[in-house]
Amino acid sequence: MRRIERPLFGALVGLSLLACAEGIKPPEGTSAARIEGGTFTMGAEDRDPCSLATPGLLECDPLIQSEIIPHEVQVATFCIDTTEVTIEQYRHCVERGDCKKADITNAGRNNEASYIRRYYNEPDTFADFPVVGISHESAEDYCKFRGGRLPSEAEWEFAATSRGTRPTRVYGEGTGLDAQINVDARRSDGTLVNGCADSNGQIALGGCAQKFLPVGVAAKDATEQGVKDLAGNVSEWVADEFDFLAYCENRDGYIVKRPGGGQPNNIAFTNGLPVALSSAFSNTCEQGCDTAYGACEQICRASFGTPRVDCNDNPTPIECRFDVQRRDFQRRSCEQTARDAGATVANVVGLDAACDAADPAWCDGDPAACAAFCTCLAADPPGADFNGNACINTCLDDYAACFAGSCPTSATSPVATTCEFATKHATPWCLPRKGATGDDVRTSVPDNLAFREGQASWVVRGGSVADQLACLGRPTRRTVQNAPQALVGFRCAYDTGTPTCN
Repeated sequence: MRRIERPLFGALVGLSLLACAEGIKPPEGTSAARIEGGTFTMGAEDRDPCSLATPGLLECDPLIQSEIIPHEVQVATFCIDTTEVTIEQYRHCVERGDCKKADITNAGRNNEASYIRRYYNEPDTFADFPVVGISHESAEDYCKFRGGRLPSEAEWEFAATSRGTRPTRVYGEGTGLDAQINVDARRSDGTLVNGCADSNGQIALGGCAQKFLPVGVAAKDATEQGVKDLAGNVSEWVADEFDFLAYCENRDGYIVKRPGGGQPNNIAFTNGLPVALSSAFSNTCEQGCDTAYGACEQICRASFGTPRVDCNDNPTPIECRFDVQRRDFQRRSCEQTARDAGATVANVVGLDAACDAADPAWCDGDPAACAAFCTCLAADPPGADFNGNACINTCLDDYAACFAGSCPTSATSPVATTCEFATKHATPWCLPRKGATGDDVRTSVPDNLAFREGQASWVVRGGSVADQLACLGRPTRRTVQNAPQALVGFRCAYDTGTPTCN
């Protein structure tokens, strides 16, 4: 970890004089928004932000897992560019000799609507569009040239969430874009739309724009402080090296497993918890929560998508076989509910056929416990009739609550629970960081946690025009790159007291 280096106070003044002396006219500068300092909760809480989980198949994406560790961060006042750095602005730095040329001159993804072949090399057409194809090092050089620096990851999220007050989306309310829908398909109320008619051209995500937009024109992609294009247009470099456990207090015990063939998208962690966590609680507390989660997950598997039919007289149809299986797993779950209410195991196991909430004579335990069992058995699993995602997330939420109530954790920093990569099962994950600040920049990531072996990789934030799902423009989203990309640009941040942030 290192501190962000502070630029010299007079950098911009000197730049202006040099530019005039060399006869190179500087482009119009980007305005900077002042972000007053404060404390906010950094990180996501949604384990499945794009609703991709199905019963029995959690989306254990390591990149998403690295987000969902909420922790408090204190951020000092700073300023940040209201828009991304443009092609014209970056080319001026190149002409001055202070920046390297773009490594990639096209933009977008080949064979997709966002692709532009001679993007960087046609400044007359794309002067006020965001520059892409710039390495992380070159982005740092440009910001130094401007008298600033790249924002830290914490500062970027603090700005993107309007100082922590808008955690679910960057763009404003009333855009017609729900965080979990395809931007080409539906409004936030679920009704179909023709493409992105109600936000067309006002946010650069997927079908709302198709191609890149000039910086700052996406009116609905703006924070309360006037910072724009954080959800779409291009994703952005930040100062931090990528670290899967950047939000965790302890990184001992984890090793990144990389598949053969250099395919980092299949990356996973080794099984097991860090030593500091596994020694903090006993197997007993884990086992009880694991058992309850397993029953809940099986209910979801058997429930989702199966018709509700009367199978008492005809258990042959496939929907009835699923229903029988669902009832079996649900019975096991309800047995635990009854035990929690005071019934004994012997009085509960296998007695669901005789269950009668109005006449609990079949149960020798407390009548309230017997009634709780009957009520539980008669109910559909929460979320099961909505979709598999809602059902499985209910299981995850219940697991987290069980673990927090059963296993000893720090009172000020409860253990984060998420999805275990190898087994696709809920698991305690890490202890969230304490005392983090916006000045902290993670560097020198150990090789056992590096995204690519032997190579430094950098955090990329925000969505891009090539993303078809609105959820990919979320302010907590963190991806990773180690080389210039045709969908990654940047913006600069400035410390208070510098000419840009007086």
